[in-house]
Amino acid sequence: MSLIVIALAAYGLQAPTGARAEPAPEDQTICLSDGIFWHGSAQDVSDIHRVPVPASYRRYFFADPCTRWQLIEQTLVDWNLTFGDEPSTTAAISFLEADYTAHMPAPASYQRTLERTWRDAERELAAARPRPGPAAADREGGPALRRLRVLAEAHENLMLLTRQYLRSAELYRSPALLAKAQEWFAIVKPAFDLLYRGVPVRNDVERAGLAEQLQLREWYIEEMGDIEMRLAILRARLSGTPADLDAASAVIGRHFEPRLTEMANQSNEYGGVICGMDNRRGPPELEQACEAENHLGWLAVDVWRGQAQLDLLRATDPPTGNGGGLPEIPAFEQAVRLLEAVRAARPPGPLDARSPQDDLIDLYLSRADLFTRMATARRARQASADILEGTALSDLNRAAALAPPAESPVRFRQAATRFLALHEAIVARRNADPDDGMQWGDSVENARQAAAFRVLLEASDRIVAGESPPPG
Repeated sequence: MSLIVIALAAYGLQAPTGARAEPAPEDQTICLSDGIFWHGSAQDVSDIHRVPVPASYRRYFFADPCTRWQLIEQTLVDWNLTFGDEPSTTAAISFLEADYTAHMPAPASYQRTLERTWRDAERELAAARPRPGPAAADREGGPALRRLRVLAEAHENLMLLTRQYLRSAELYRSPALLAKAQEWFAIVKPAFDLLYRGVPVRNDVERAGLAEQLQLREWYIEEMGDIEMRLAILRARLSGTPADLDAASAVIGRHFEPRLTEMANQSNEYGGVICGMDNRRGPPELEQACEAENHLGWLAVDVWRGQAQLDLLRATDPPTGNGGGLPEIPAFEQAVRLLEAVRAARPPGPLDARSPQDDLIDLYLSRADLFTRMATARRARQASADILEGTALSDLNRAAALAPPAESPVRFRQAATRFLALHEAIVARRNADPDDGMQWGDSVENARQAAAFRVLLEASDRIVAGESPPPG
């Protein structure tokens, strides 16, 4: 009998590494435990660039089967994203990749193996159905079905791997990490289309055939859509080509449903609620739709976040400089409202793999970058750019507030260094032309915030180590 693992951790989305060798038939081990949330020590943090996979993590990873399956493996990547850099994070994901791929068919042959095993399992299941008894086939199934389960569990690991490369590419805006995410997505997507073609998205539709036997997690349907949209957006962001922008628009369009607009409009009237994510009731028709289709709330968040990023990439400033005002980006405000609702609730589920807080930070950084570029262009035309620069500083301040330096030093540095660069440019202009007048970006509040950011950046290493920053 296969080892039975019951993961009780709310955080635990990943399946065991199913392609690993099964215990002996007489092994009846049952593992009952909370998931293990690994986190490196202060010494591990100081050594992270030299040792991105610390010994304390390896002890869990290479321990007995129960301990390994209790380990929330992606915590290694979380830790490197928090305290490391692109090389350390790449090394951490490569560590997981080496283990996952060592116990499965070669990536080039995975799809062929999956398709062949799927056909064998279908024939096996069909042959078992005529037999008398309360069930057409026992729970374990025949050898083909058992092999298919192993391949399906390996697919979940590859989904996790794709997500980790992608979220790291988003943080560092890294072409190399994006290429790795795309490489694995090209393997994961066709396998997903086969494995999940019989998995219904509605709760009132019964599973049948292999979909019922495999007991696949339906939330991966929404997860795959989110990965696809994020890949397209990041490609467009890094390349900036019209072709990639059009491709990203097409991907988001495939996932968009007209009812998502109505859902968002109704949710705004109910304080930002989407499918009960903030534990409040919404309009009856919205609640009914959410109860029938669990993925709807996440789909709305995914699509509006993707549309906001796309609109930020496509946004242009009219020659008139919009009368000195801000360009309109309605999807940005909608995405922020939805993400704030999710962040306030912090529900368990697929979003554990992609923090709404990180998505908010990314949106604020993206809009600040856009407005900073627009401000430079306006000033070159002798047009007013004050409101653009002031809003950019506000966005950067919001992003930094979402990333406390002790908890999220990498993202804090991204926001704080941008704030200082823009503020210093504004102050330099004022010093060069004292008659230019007071500007929003040159306010006393922003000057104080800049001074605070300098202190926190200088003390960032001590803060991460648990020491208090110097007063000031």
